[in-house]
Amino acid sequence: MIDTQSEIIYEKLLISKNFFLIGMCEYKGEIYGISVSENVIIKFNPITGTFHYMTLIPDKHIYSMQGYHTMRVSNNVLYMIPFREKDVVAYNFKTAQFNSYTIDLDKRYEGKAAGYFYNCCFYGNKMYLFPFGYRAIVSYNFCTGETEHCVEIDRTCLKNDETLFGLYEYLDDTHIIMTSLSSNSVAIFDLENEELVVKKIGSSSYKYSMCIKTGDIIWLIIKNELGIVKWNYKTDNTKIITFPEQCQIANNKHSFDPKGTVCYKNCIYIFPAAANMAVKLNMEDETVTEIRSLRRYCQEERLDRNISTFDGAAKVDNIMYLHYQLGTIISFNLDTEETHEYKRELTNTTEENKKMHQDAFSYFGNQMCKKENKRDSVKSDSIGARIFQTLLGGQ
Repeated sequence: MIDTQSEIIYEKLLISKNFFLIGMCEYKGEIYGISVSENVIIKFNPITGTFHYMTLIPDKHIYSMQGYHTMRVSNNVLYMIPFREKDVVAYNFKTAQFNSYTIDLDKRYEGKAAGYFYNCCFYGNKMYLFPFGYRAIVSYNFCTGETEHCVEIDRTCLKNDETLFGLYEYLDDTHIIMTSLSSNSVAIFDLENEELVVKKIGSSSYKYSMCIKTGDIIWLIIKNELGIVKWNYKTDNTKIITFPEQCQIANNKHSFDPKGTVCYKNCIYIFPAAANMAVKLNMEDETVTEIRSLRRYCQEERLDRNISTFDGAAKVDNIMYLHYQLGTIISFNLDTEETHEYKRELTNTTEENKKMHQDAFSYFGNQMCKKENKRDSVKSDSIGARIFQTLLGGQ
């Protein structure tokens, strides 16, 4: 029997009351994310506007920070990309089962920046992992279980960068383009031949957070300044597009949130990280204007300007669901520009609550048993035992 006291303590121990979601992605109209400070997957239902506990990520320390930073869905499977962990974890929606794929990393390629990989794509039987701090593009073959280091980044002009790539776009079926997070470079990766070509675009002072492709045009969002570079990758012509005079940035870490940038109809919608407004770029007349309906969120006095105003987003039909710094998810209708706010707190069903508690009891119980076998960890044993007994209501 689970009493009220153990439930309250459980929620404090297992999931932060104001949980922060990373890796947000959509599957069949629902949004999934990982709690930044716990290896817990949480589901958001846009129809009801409620958040629900889904599951723990198995065989991981429950309180590890940013073990996985990005999730991708392919063929009904949710893939978690290793940021601080060293394996890809996959959840099959059809079977409700987890699988783990060990990535054979090499210490020689570990860089200064924290975090191994930030993104991935699938081609043939392989998953390609694109590096954040690791110094190589790595592939994992699902048929053979083999890991291959396809491109050594230190042999390119990116060798002095601490952080490498974030998001990417497809140029065609066999080529993707990634922007460098630490320079004005773009990298084009050939999936068929596993070759990388690096090219400098625009001013040497620029760093790019992401890009959007429309036809022959690549729109490069500048990370450390206010501006967008319009680059025709076939003719190599470039043009800088400026922002409204009232637009300012608090720091040069990230002017706008790359995960929240989306192309819809004839506009690119760009939501702020360190900027004081959300904007949209009209690709036809190349003007940038403020999204007025989001002004109150972007200029809220309580915002911590050292972290992103919006950090992560997912799109369902014509609605963007933006992860807002101040404890909510904000929906933004791309057609009407209307907004709605949803508080980030769990609203579990009875069955979800039952699973949440069972997962917690199982985890802490297993941890306690492991520690009992280590005689040199008496202090940790006692702490683990007390936590577990508390969760069981002292029984």
